[in-house]
Amino acid sequence: MANLYILNATQVLDLFKNNTITVEQYARSLLDRIDERDGIVKAWVYLDSEFVLNQARALDQIPPEERGPLHGLAIGVKDIMNTKDMPTQFGSPIYKEHQSCFDSSAVAILRNAGALIFGLSTNPHFLGLSPVVIGLIMGPTRWE
Repeated sequence: MANLYILNATQVLDLFKNNTITVEQYARSLLDRIDERDGIVKAWVYLDSEFVLNQARALDQIPPEERGPLHGLAIGVKDIMNTKDMPTQFGSPIYKEHQSCFDSSAVAILRNAGALIFGLSTNPHFLGLSPVVIGLIMGPTRWE
């Protein structure tokens, strides 16, 4: 199934529930699209494709009766939330390579529900009040 990246959350979750697609297939579709567009859009501060695929494969191994309500759904979290396995920079170069030893509550809840934590998306310096992300790390994030 091509272009899985265009599906909404409900559609993707239904495909997982019906075993029509795997989490790995879905993740690969998203990663391919990110590879095509993120050089222009610059939405991701941190994205480790191999880590994403390893998470996807692990989620695919969970028996259907043990899956959470968000099983396999890709979620990008803002670079203001601590993650135990991704460097959180708070949109600031002074926190380059900062690594928390725990997940923020929101990330922990998402993981426990079976979500695929995809990576960290850009945000303004310390989550400033700008309506457009003009981050010090990645520069402006485009709407294209």
